[in-house]
Order: sequence, then structure tokens, then C-alpha cells
Amino acid sequence: MSDAVRAEKIAHEVDDAARQLAQAGRLDLTREFIQHGDVTVYAHVTSVARTSLSFAERLGRVGVSIDRASLLRGALLHDYFLYDWHDPDPSHRLHGFRHPFFALARAEEDFELTSRERNIIVRHMFPLVPVPPTCREAWIVCLADKWCALRETVAGRLPRKDGADDSVSKASSEKRRGQTVETAIDMALGGATLAACPLSALVLSFAFYGFCGWAWESTVCAMLNHGRFANSGFLLGPCCPIYGVGGIACWLLLRGIPDASSQFVAAALVCSVIEYSVGALLEKTTGARFWDYSHLPFNLHGRICLYWACAFGLGALCICRLVEPALLGLLGHLPVLIVRLSAFIAAVAMMVDAACSLASWRRLSDQLERVRADLADRINESLADASDSMLERIPDSAIDSVAQTHVRSRAVNAWLAELGDAALDALREKASMPTFIADGARGLALAARRVADAAPSMPRPSLSRRLAGKRMSRPVPSVSLSRRDLRFFNAFPRLRINRYEGVIRATNLRDRAHELFRR
Repeated sequence: MSDAVRAEKIAHEVDDAARQLAQAGRLDLTREFIQHGDVTVYAHVTSVARTSLSFAERLGRVGVSIDRASLLRGALLHDYFLYDWHDPDPSHRLHGFRHPFFALARAEEDFELTSRERNIIVRHMFPLVPVPPTCREAWIVCLADKWCALRETVAGRLPRKDGADDSVSKASSEKRRGQTVETAIDMALGGATLAACPLSALVLSFAFYGFCGWAWESTVCAMLNHGRFANSGFLLGPCCPIYGVGGIACWLLLRGIPDASSQFVAAALVCSVIEYSVGALLEKTTGARFWDYSHLPFNLHGRICLYWACAFGLGALCICRLVEPALLGLLGHLPVLIVRLSAFIAAVAMMVDAACSLASWRRLSDQLERVRADLADRINESLADASDSMLERIPDSAIDSVAQTHVRSRAVNAWLAELGDAALDALREKASMPTFIADGARGLALAARRVADAAPSMPRPSLSRRLAGKRMSRPVPSVSLSRRDLRFFNAFPRLRINRYEGVIRATNLRDRAHELFRR
């Protein structure tokens, strides 16, 4: 059978199955909804069904058995959610993650489904749905869906091999004709940002919250820690990225919660998770702790605490109810070109700043590692000199005494073994203990006293005095760092670099940095 004949046969099989599902349920409604570009959901599912059957036939040629009926029905119903996910409706938020469950619920309302068909529908979005498919048919539809979605997105509408007309209504076509990638992103986010330039609006919102966090840390927190202004944050510029991440995350995840108290609690939890995760990640990657709440009550490993969780929750509540809606309204009144250009400049500036800040941190780490290695070499040299000096001061008589002590200790061990064997024999035979065993303790004490008396007294050089003299012979290693590199100690008052804390104390680096920025 030629490929053309096989493709035509598959197309007729798919159309017959789709017609039966349309008569028994609501599959025809999917002709009214857009999936990708200007391709309807109906055109998409029939394309996935044809592709899945083609995959199944290829697998069948190598002896892999496939439940063809379940594969076909599951492919046609895998997007049976029955709504237009492009509409800015709150129920359509996070469509890519949630629609398999909506499709399964609608399909179970209209049809009797097998376990394979259920698995196909609910797992076809793997890995967005984190649980993978559990049958061959579901894996086939999962792969076919990705392939067809890619073709529809990149190449536009797929041609129907059977010549059927899957065009949408004129009103729906006009509605989607001007759709852009950014608009699709905004719709996928459920209207959480500007429709005309969603990514640009999110970048500017991120930069705004990062600036607000920097202002808070550099003024209020710096006054509490230093009694003066301090340029806080990892970046050189006026931006604390963790505040931007927290603000955007709370807006995207929590803006739909109607109750203020519930939103506050959820925001405190989200901010705490972000702060704890970032703190743990920084400690693992850099070996440094940039903030520490161990001195505050109700803290968890010093990374988060109840006090700041409540403060961040209150700030996130203001973002969700006041700040972000006002910010989006302001950006909405600006020309799209201005918004996009501003977002581009802000993004480039933050990336350049991040690169420079990482370079400064690398220079600081390299200098501390060099000093640590130098101090380690000095300690090793001092220990070696002290050891040589001690050996030089040991007299020959002491060495001979050590040798005699070794010989006598071996004799004592042999004697103890004989005593032990004799004692065990006496216990086994229930005989009286021999006299020499009772006298063994006194004999052992006398032998130990003789060993101790054999070691003559000798002078013992002071190791601490030797090491002190060695330390005075070489200056403390210098640390050549710029003000920009030392600013981390000023930006993070509780900064602790575990690997180099000894070096920092030996060089008074923390005090020198504080004095430098106090001028």
C-alpha cells in the first residue's frame, strides 16, 4: 500500500470517528475555538489523531501492539475542554497546565471512557503535567500533539489531506488575525499584564519592584544596621532582584484571591518560600550566607523568620491590590514603542550589572583564596620548623630510653597474656587462683614504674613560642581589592563566607570595609 493510499485511509478513519463523537457529544463545538494561530481546536485534534495513527502503524510494522480504538478516541478528545482559552477569563489562567483536567471532566460527562483514553487525555501535556503517561497510546498522542503544535505555530495552518473545510467563522477569524506572540503570552497568563506588550510590562514591573526593594534595604534597613545610607544588594545598580522575583510571583499567583486576609497569608508563604530557596541556593553555589535571621525569634535555619514574612506579605498584598494595577494602568497609557524600548534598556542594564557584580564577587573570592593558601603555607612552615627544633633538642639517651621502653612494653604484653590464660584455665577448672596471678597487679605496677623511670627528663620547646616567632618573621598577606569589591561587606552587614572567615578575621577585612564606607 502506497503512502498516499495509507494517508487517505487514515484520514477517512479519523473523520468517521470524529463524526460519531460529534453526534454523541459536543465535538463540533471545537470548530468555534482557536488552538494555535488561526487553527481551530477541531483541526488540531483531527491532525493529532492522523499523526498518532501514522505513528501506530509504523510501530505495528516492528511488532509493537497498539490499542487503535483507544488511541483514536483519546487523540480526538485530548483537547475536549470546550472553551476559547484566548479569552481573558480568570478561569482560563494557566491554561497549559490545567486544560487536560478540564478536557477529561468534559469528556467523562459525554462519553464512557476506557482507562487508556483517560490516560491519553490527562497526560498529553507532559512534562507541563509532571506525571508522565503510563501507556503506549498516551505516549504516542503526547508526542503527536507536540509535533502538530509545533507545525501549526511555525508553519501556520496545516492543510487538510481530505480536503475538508475547517475554517473558522468570519468574526472569529477577524478577532484572531492580528494576534501576536506577545498577545498569546498575555492570554496564557490570564490577562495579568498588558496585552500589547506583556513581556515588556513584566520586565518593567520587575525592575520597579527591584528598585523599591533596593530603596528599602538601602535606607530603612541600612539605618537600622549602620546608622547611615548603604548601597545594599548584590548588584551595583539600584536593584535587588529578589524583590522583583517576589513581587512578580505574588502578582501572577495571588491576584485572583478575593479575601484580603487569605491573600496576605498566601503572600507571606510565597515570599518565605522564595527567600528560603534563594538563600539556600546562594549558600550552595557561593558558600556565603548573605543574610541571617538567627538573632530574631521564630526563624527557620536563619534564612527566613516570622517578622519579615509578615512584612513581605503586607508588601505583596499592596502589590496585588494597589501597586501593580496602577503600574499597568500607567504603562497602558504610554506608547507601546516607549514601553518596549524602556524594558529593553532595563533588561540590558540589569544583565550588564549582574555580569560586573559577579566579576567583583569572583575577584573577592580569588583574593581570599590566595590569602588563605598563603596563611596555610606559613602555618605548615612554622610547624615544620617547630618539629625540627624539637628533634634537635632530644638527647640520645632519650632515644635509647624509648627503644628500651618499647622492648619492655612487649615483654609486659606477653606476661599479661600468660596471666590471662592462666586465669581462664583456673576459672574453667574451678580451681583456686594461682598466687602469681594475685601478685600480677603489683608486678604490673612495678613494671610500669620502671618504664616511667627509664625516660630521662629533657627540655620541651614551646610550640606556641616558635609559631609566634615565625608569624613575626613574615608580614600578614595583603589583600588588593577595590571599593567595588569590598562593598559586599557594606551591602550585607551579616555576610558570612564560611570558607574564608578565618582569613577575613586575620586581615581585618570586614572592619576595613566598614571603615572605608564610613568615610
